[in-house]
Amino acid sequence: MTSPQPHDTYEIEQAVLGAVLLSGRSPNGSSGLAPEDFQDPRHSALYRIILQMVQAGEAVDLVTVHARTIAKNLSEAIGGPAYLSSLNNAVASAAHLDQYAHRLKEKSIRRQLIEAAQSGDSQRLKQAVEQAREILTDRPGDRLDVGTAIPLGEFTVLSLPARETLIDPWLPGHGLVMVWGPRGCGKTWFSFALVLALARGENFGPFRVPKARNSLYIDAEMAAKDTQGRFNSLIRGNDGLEVINRVRIVSGEMLAREGLPALNINLPETQLKIISLIEELETSANWRPAVIVFDNLSALTFGSDENSNSDVDAILPFLLSLRHKGFTVVLVHHAGKSGDQRGSSRKEDQLDTSIALKSVQEGDPGCHFTMRFTKERGTPAGPREVEMRLTQDPDGTLGFVSKAVEVASYERFLTLVGEGLESQKEIADVMSPINKGTISRYATKAKSEGFLDDNLRKLRLSELGRLKYGS
Repeated sequence: MTSPQPHDTYEIEQAVLGAVLLSGRSPNGSSGLAPEDFQDPRHSALYRIILQMVQAGEAVDLVTVHARTIAKNLSEAIGGPAYLSSLNNAVASAAHLDQYAHRLKEKSIRRQLIEAAQSGDSQRLKQAVEQAREILTDRPGDRLDVGTAIPLGEFTVLSLPARETLIDPWLPGHGLVMVWGPRGCGKTWFSFALVLALARGENFGPFRVPKARNSLYIDAEMAAKDTQGRFNSLIRGNDGLEVINRVRIVSGEMLAREGLPALNINLPETQLKIISLIEELETSANWRPAVIVFDNLSALTFGSDENSNSDVDAILPFLLSLRHKGFTVVLVHHAGKSGDQRGSSRKEDQLDTSIALKSVQEGDPGCHFTMRFTKERGTPAGPREVEMRLTQDPDGTLGFVSKAVEVASYERFLTLVGEGLESQKEIADVMSPINKGTISRYATKAKSEGFLDDNLRKLRLSELGRLKYGS
């Protein structure tokens, strides 16, 4: 049975065939591309027909290829003229035909190596390795040729995939996001709840999740037992395997137990390992993550100088390459003593979204923080600042409740009045950095809504206020 085909392999096959139909030629000989390198049976059969036509010196274009598929009674099996036309429109230019062919050949070789290793046939594996060595070392050096400079007239009509929104409006598809805050404020709880909301396809706080998504969570710091315990406390009784298996964990501690080196994304070898893992998940498990979480940046870049732009430059190309491959990357990072994200600010240059988490009150033993957007591209997130608190349901399951910060601050003001604070100055001191002017505005609002007694010099809850906010 044909193994599931990763979406990007399918697209590359279409690109090769589309470029062939546009150019009227097969790829150059250095790729050695054969019909067997195509996973889709339609593409394999179509490429075999095209090769036969090229070898016979016949013209290759949409009309002649369609006529040949009819003559061989293969038109319907291949998809007919409609599918051929879609291939012809898969690329705007044939300039990259040879590059597409090399990429497809490499994917084919990787697939053959996996199948040979799984077969247990040493001779087959040896042949696959020899072929891989021959083809992969024969690839010409990457270069920018005339075809890479696309005329604007072509670029503006290119068929490009829509950029989806994974969490509306601040988590874009193939995006780069950073979540940062001081130690102990709840960054990992936030990130665990984030991937579970994506797995369920349900709202994350006040923000809409349009549909369920897969996430790969690379946890470099926490003990595996703690990671397990936190996820177990967030998983609900009605979360089936289909939901929770949309999240996959790479645990740094589990890697160490296997005798594997710690992941350090500064190093090219680690970057290649992660890319290879993702490709193998797509090929062998038919599982592709929409989101990749790196928790946390310090643990995954040990030995580097966070304040050095050159050290940051070692990871940015890797992160951008993941984004260009269609993945959304979420970086979990620490805040520095200044209260800003720690280290070089260059990390933020390429971000689509930057989110700061800050504890609502110093010393608060619970996971209770504000989520504030410090950078956004495109549509501003609304609300711009959200207060989130980790709470426990009656069945023991943990989850976040959230409110816009303005609403949460107003309710906290009324709670403090209920606890006995009578002056606006006292409350402003407790709720700093909220100033006395804002407290005065809250008092006016509360009196108009009937939560405070009016015409009193000191703040006091009314009967309605005591019912709702009294201690």
